[in-house]
Amino acid sequence: MVSAGASRGGQAIVELALAIFLLLLLALGIVQFGTLYSLKLRVEHAAGEGARYAAIEMLHGATDSDIIQHTLAAATDLDPAPTVTLNAPVRQGGEPVTITVSYSYVPDVAIVGDIIGPMTLTGTAEGRLEAY
Repeated sequence: MVSAGASRGGQAIVELALAIFLLLLLALGIVQFGTLYSLKLRVEHAAGEGARYAAIEMLHGATDSDIIQHTLAAATDLDPAPTVTLNAPVRQGGEPVTITVSYSYVPDVAIVGDIIGPMTLTGTAEGRLEAY
């Protein structure tokens, strides 16, 4: 015959197993959120660097390719390399130039990555062309 105390001990183990699973899932979610936030900041930083470089150098000999390469250089720690688009419809002093950096990310944290799936992080920055 099984005593009432022994069955409560089994119940506690089952509850502990469920609670540990949920806490582990929460911890992995926090790690994944931190990774995504860090990547988003790096993408936005690269866009800002590209827009700053374009604003200063576009009217002084820098080509679109130079600007894209400078933007990619600011994102060297992103693998694979992000996609950079440049938009400067009017190339005169005071006109806007926009840099957009897009990075495809597949989450690599177990379980959480399966839940949220792949995503694209995008950063956009605008600068005004400087004619000095």
